[in-house]
Amino acid sequence: MRQTSKQNSPRPDSLKKHNALRGSAPNRPPLKTDSQNISITKNAAAQNERIAKYLARCGIASRRESEKLVEAGRISVYFAELRKKERITHPSTLVGKADQVFVDDVPIDPPASPRLWLYHKPAGLITTHSDPLGRPTIFENLPKELPRVISIGRLDLNSEGLLLLTNDGNLSRELELPDRGWKRLYRVRVFGTINPEALKKLADGIVVEGVQYKSIIAEPETSLKTGRNTWLRVQLFEGKNREIRRVMLALGLKVNRLIRLAYGPFSLGELEIGKVHALTPEEVYQALPQYFPAPKHPKTSPQTTENAPNEKREDKNTRRFSHSKQNAKKQNFKEREATSKEQKNFRKSFRFEKKNRKSAEEDFSAPQRERKNWNPSAPLSKFGRTTGKSASNTPSPSGFPKSKKRNFKR
Repeated sequence: MRQTSKQNSPRPDSLKKHNALRGSAPNRPPLKTDSQNISITKNAAAQNERIAKYLARCGIASRRESEKLVEAGRISVYFAELRKKERITHPSTLVGKADQVFVDDVPIDPPASPRLWLYHKPAGLITTHSDPLGRPTIFENLPKELPRVISIGRLDLNSEGLLLLTNDGNLSRELELPDRGWKRLYRVRVFGTINPEALKKLADGIVVEGVQYKSIIAEPETSLKTGRNTWLRVQLFEGKNREIRRVMLALGLKVNRLIRLAYGPFSLGELEIGKVHALTPEEVYQALPQYFPAPKHPKTSPQTTENAPNEKREDKNTRRFSHSKQNAKKQNFKEREATSKEQKNFRKSFRFEKKNRKSAEEDFSAPQRERKNWNPSAPLSKFGRTTGKSASNTPSPSGFPKSKKRNFKR
């Protein structure tokens, strides 16, 4: 009986041989297996990010507020691969680098590199983008040249002092987490009778209305006086809502002024009320090296024996470059000088010829006029007007007297 051959799929060994043969050609890359294709798609998907995270990085709003914007149908995306604009209603939609995002049909700029600003918040402003009660916000009083920013943490309406601002939503979320354990330094003015022992016990923590507060270090700046205002230095390691006011109220003290002096590695310093200070890349890198790259032009370190040869080489190169520049200048100067000499010589020759022509007309036209056969209508020759006759009939071969004959060859 006749046997039929079955066409089986290529084996891995045969695939390797085929790839080796294809790889021998210069412009033929080897074939990709299914696992390699899957890894490529995973890498492409990893470059995309959720729309809420993207909006937070752009500084539009926080992640939760961005999700609300998406659910409200205010976000639309133009997908570059599909070449189509769609309105997004799900916060888990992925957005790529080439896609364009719109908020209320207005295109937004892609997320810029993260930056930080220090702001001295005055009292009477609320830390929010929009207040339903119509109270003034800090973002309404910021300078107009600032981009859209987000606050890192918050301060109460009547609180003042240092407030960090950033244009990156992820950075604000990371820096305001209580697990980071950053120290928050406040200057607090309280009214009432202060118990020194109660202040010392705050270092072990306290429970107020069922809320556990961690260690609080409070020290008076001046001597304790009953029935008067007293300034305290208070250090916190977590930032719960109205923490200092509630703890002091539990001790029988009323807070009538609260100023934040420091937040982690950043301090208020001499920043005036209502002013904003943009941190430089060097300052940000020193404070947060894990979030910000090193500055492109760091300060030069002192000279060492290791980098001395390289510096000598650079000096030689600069010298060679400077010498070549000087030689080029000299060559240009020589060329200019040569051209100027040529122009001077040409001018001298032109003037000399012009002068000779005038002298020939003035000196040698008079003797010829005295001749009887002088013809005024005759053409002007080199030495004046001729008689119109041949040169053999003239009294002298040159056409002018021997006494006034001149040699023009110089």
